[in-house]
Amino acid sequence: MIQDPAAANAVQEAMRLIQAGALDDAEALCRKTLAETGDHPDLLHALGLVLAQGRDFAAAAAAIERSVALHGANADANYNLGVILEKLGRLDDAVAAWRRAADLAPAYAAVSANLGLALTRMARYEDAFAVYDAALAHHPDNADFLFWAGNALTGLERGPEARPYYEKAVTVRDDFAEAWHFLGMAARDDGDVAAAIRSQEKTITLRPDSADAHFELAQALLLKGDFARGFDEYQWRWRRPQSAPRTFPHPPLGDGDPAGRSVLLYGEQGVGDTLQFVRYAPLLAAEGARVTVSCHESLLRLFAGTEGVERVVPLFQEPDDVDAHAPLMDLPRRFATTVDTIPASVPYIPVPPAPAIEGLDGAGAKTRIGIVWSGNPQQPNNRNRACPLELMARLAAVEGTAFFSLQVGDPAADLAGLDPSAGIVDLAPRLGDFHDTAAVIGQLDLVITVDTSVAHLAGALGRPVWLLLSHVADWRWLSDRDDSPWYPTMRIFRQDRPGDWPPVIARVAEAVKREAST
Repeated sequence: MIQDPAAANAVQEAMRLIQAGALDDAEALCRKTLAETGDHPDLLHALGLVLAQGRDFAAAAAAIERSVALHGANADANYNLGVILEKLGRLDDAVAAWRRAADLAPAYAAVSANLGLALTRMARYEDAFAVYDAALAHHPDNADFLFWAGNALTGLERGPEARPYYEKAVTVRDDFAEAWHFLGMAARDDGDVAAAIRSQEKTITLRPDSADAHFELAQALLLKGDFARGFDEYQWRWRRPQSAPRTFPHPPLGDGDPAGRSVLLYGEQGVGDTLQFVRYAPLLAAEGARVTVSCHESLLRLFAGTEGVERVVPLFQEPDDVDAHAPLMDLPRRFATTVDTIPASVPYIPVPPAPAIEGLDGAGAKTRIGIVWSGNPQQPNNRNRACPLELMARLAAVEGTAFFSLQVGDPAADLAGLDPSAGIVDLAPRLGDFHDTAAVIGQLDLVITVDTSVAHLAGALGRPVWLLLSHVADWRWLSDRDDSPWYPTMRIFRQDRPGDWPPVIARVAEAVKREAST
């Protein structure tokens, strides 16, 4: 630090003027003194702060960058430089400035906060966690650092490791609603459904209008099998920006009498959800409704023969003669569904007839098994639910079996990298839509699939299906069960640990051996 009484006095007066809001006077003082003393790091720093207050961030950054070039061992200057660079969108440079400040002053809480949050926004979660971990050595009871450290681990998909950080954060600050919310999600990822429910209920106590907390509570309640409360809470999904309901010219069906009315049922989420909940169409038809189903184009032919469905239209087509509408996923609540009262009579979608398919016919007396190893790669959770093909292909080595790929989309290209000796027949060229896939499944003895639409399709068709589930599974599969009340012909194989597919495949292989030997 350069010692200069004139500069020191000018800096002190400039700070007073900034606090008083006299920015023009503060800037004039800094510039006058700089002209008299030459470049002085403290004066340049003060000038940068004045300019930043006036929102001239480019000039402010230039002044403080000059200050740091002259005297870099100033944690405050590096910290303030980072704040200004961030406002200019120069996030990498801001991170560099905050790192210098952190090296100079490891206990500087504001530096750690800004640096960690910036790294988190950049999805550099490992680096962000390291920053918060170091900050906690100096501020062990800082609830914000604990919360942010948990968020970094959550970003790394290490929810169970994040849980202790969230738990300590809410111990330090009991009214920390956001930490309670994230604790609930971490507990769910840890398989502790009861703790997930308690945490989300606490969040709602603190923030009654939190749609995200109500939605996560719904997921936990449904996972537990508490459908009555779960489907009530699930209505909060409509208040989340990413789930805004569609608008129609006609009223929602709600709990009204459908008798004699034309009711439009529509899929609001993925194809799998539509396949699962179209089972409620016959229940509405039995109450006197004329049911039209609006669905993804790939389901049109398949649903045309479904019981209780009078008409099928593309997803966003709205016939003029409709009297009321309802999203398919509202129907379990409307019919007061419990685990014991799920309408699970299968098949509720008839198996379409199909011509002879080369390869299937040639399988002879072998057990014919269809496989799917991946869902839509664009789905955020697909990296967890997908099973590497090279692992699933080990099943094809079981004597007395013939394997057929039902995989479509980009993951189907994985077959090209597989050793041809695996002998898996690619049926993707024959699968134009779900009607085609259903026709093929009708000719198979078994389908083995990860959590994707084919699992729902095979179950809806009443065909034997084995579902391979990731450790953190969707609510519809409940917890700690190897069967599904939604699909009587389904058997479930679950991961014991996140990402650990080999033991699952080993168990499936043993089951396939028994299947092929009967």
